[in-house]
Amino acid sequence: MATDQFTTRRAPDCHPERKHNARGLCNTCYSRWLKRNAPDYRLRQAQQSSELCAQRRDLYNANRRRKLRDISHTAEYKNAERWRKVKFRYGITESQFAKLVEAQGGECPICKRALGSGKSVHIDHDHLTGVVRGVLCASCNSMLGKIERNTGMLRRAQSYLGIDQ
Repeated sequence: MATDQFTTRRAPDCHPERKHNARGLCNTCYSRWLKRNAPDYRLRQAQQSSELCAQRRDLYNANRRRKLRDISHTAEYKNAERWRKVKFRYGITESQFAKLVEAQGGECPICKRALGSGKSVHIDHDHLTGVVRGVLCASCNSMLGKIERNTGMLRRAQSYLGIDQ
């Protein structure tokens, strides 16, 4: 009696502790068997998975858009998000930031202008070690970032401006 690959029975010895279904195999082993032996199984699975993913993705995105629409435009959310990013990038909290500004007298240590709030205030840190050095105004932070690694550029700028070293 000849048997082909689709009629072969197997004893339930793959995983004795599990419930056995089709072909005397547990669900996991049966799925593996189908992948190896049924030619259109992978194609059907991919189509079903893709349809399900699309449905879930649409639902997820709709919920996410609704939640963000509800909360993301509030000042509290924007402020909390800003300080979450500051904590992640520089390792300092809002109170530690306030102490830094207070220790500097509320002014930029380079140009001595009063520090504002928001995007005009930058946390200065060493890019090699990540250590926070202080709080600078936007223009001083930009200038320091350009000359920090190139002291020759600073000397040439001083020479160009006629400033004695």
